[in-house]
Amino acid sequence: MKKVFAVVLAAVMVAMMFAGCGASKDDNSPVVKIGTTGPLTGDYAAYGTAVEAGMKIAVEEINAKGGLQFEFQAQDDQGDGEMAVAGYNTLKDWGMDIFGGSVTSGAAAAAAAEAVVDQIFVLTPSASDPSVAAAGSNVFQMCFTDPNQGVGSAQYIAEHNLGTTIGVIYDSSNPYSAGVYEKFQEKAGELGLNVVAVEAFTEDNKADLTTQVTKCQSAGCDLVFL
Repeated sequence: MKKVFAVVLAAVMVAMMFAGCGASKDDNSPVVKIGTTGPLTGDYAAYGTAVEAGMKIAVEEINAKGGLQFEFQAQDDQGDGEMAVAGYNTLKDWGMDIFGGSVTSGAAAAAAAEAVVDQIFVLTPSASDPSVAAAGSNVFQMCFTDPNQGVGSAQYIAEHNLGTTIGVIYDSSNPYSAGVYEKFQEKAGELGLNVVAVEAFTEDNKADLTTQVTKCQSAGCDLVFL
């Protein structure tokens, strides 16, 4: 919730650059339209609906204070790039001033490419792939990126001596999981962590990880990084 609230606070600062943008209330305060796309339905709906709810609360709280006012709208992209672009275009037609980014990385990268062409300010709360912010100078991320998370996890394990024989289990079909694993493995080698087992699974067989856990156990792991 704090991260999502920060999105809107950042939007407030950006909105100061908009002179008389959008419609106006009776007190002549500008109305800034902020939009986002995210998985409001489907497998990743828990993420999208959480972001939508947090942004709605933040907008309501800020609007209640008077002065600068916000309108907010979210479009469902189900974590899909093409749907994210379609949602972005719907928001652009609505008159969106600031794009709160897409929730997931793949969708965010696709929509950000459109926002770069339109030069609409983008700030995603949760899309963690570095390629998102690399799309253009008007695109920003407020979350830790995939490399940050992999490196930070390895450092934490090493600094706190959490394990001497480590196994890794990750989703090879998921760019986020694979990206975290890649940087974790790289940093673990630098820190001298003893990674003795690396086991992958995919979206299709994630329900049962018995085989992967058993292999880590057989390798003598005393810690598993999932």
